[in-house]
Amino acid sequence: RYIHFHYPKLTKIGILGTTGTLISKIYPDIFQRYNLEVIEPSNEIQTMFVSPSIYDKEYGIKSVANPVDVKAKQNLITAATYLSRKGAEAIVLGCTEIPLAITESVIENSIVIDATSILAQALIRESKYIRNLF
Repeated sequence: RYIHFHYPKLTKIGILGTTGTLISKIYPDIFQRYNLEVIEPSNEIQTMFVSPSIYDKEYGIKSVANPVDVKAKQNLITAATYLSRKGAEAIVLGCTEIPLAITESVIENSIVIDATSILAQALIRESKYIRNLF
């Protein structure tokens, strides 16, 4: 809904996330309702750049997050650039780890959208609504 309302002209959305997130198809299933085409990393990009950036014991975000290792950030920027060059008008950072590395608001010609931030905003909005009920 966020993309639909804030960026109504977008038609192609790139997704960066863990392999599990991509396999679950949670984003394509939802975006389909809004006629948004989903672009995902190729298997090679996912295996070489995204997964190690999250899970590698030497530099992955789950091991080294404060600050994020330069290699993890570079790898994720490479993956985001791939999505942009494949036609993604926006790139959704679809896992909580990725926004720790990608802090840019635009990569190449693609808007960067932090799904965790959108979720946090929705939770705050809903908690205010619920509080007003009592």
